[in-house]
Amino acid sequence: MANSDQPTCDKQRPKFNIRVLHMDRVQLMLERGEYVDGKLLAEGLRDHGNQPIPPDVLKYLCRFLEGKEKKRRGRKPTPEAFDRQMQMIMQWFYTRNLKWLLARKKHFGHLNGWPSIREADFWQGPPNEIAARMVARRFSYGAESWRGVQNQISSLK
Repeated sequence: MANSDQPTCDKQRPKFNIRVLHMDRVQLMLERGEYVDGKLLAEGLRDHGNQPIPPDVLKYLCRFLEGKEKKRRGRKPTPEAFDRQMQMIMQWFYTRNLKWLLARKKHFGHLNGWPSIREADFWQGPPNEIAARMVARRFSYGAESWRGVQNQISSLK
């Protein structure tokens, strides 16, 4: 005897009714200036049915069929969020190194360092330059020079 208050489990009907709108995805990619490949464009047109094609998609479709749209070559630009995350991490390492160097200078009265690094290139100058050089050495991908590290960190404050 089934209770009518409890939902029945129907194996034929899916739990979530999700409809993918390929034409919306195509329009979003075109707004961002991204390349839309033929497969996604065809899915968007097929799913759109007999509704009128949006003007921006129609212009892109014409350029694509004429062979004027080419996939951009080379490395894709890094996302903005990744750049901000790298800057925050570099700022954290910079402040940590600077605090350590200032505490070391206060404790010993100088920053001569131990003999193996005393003559090293990155150990020359005031503590803020040394800290920036240490970060630039650690993050050679994100920082071109120690001066660039200082510029990035000052722009975040």
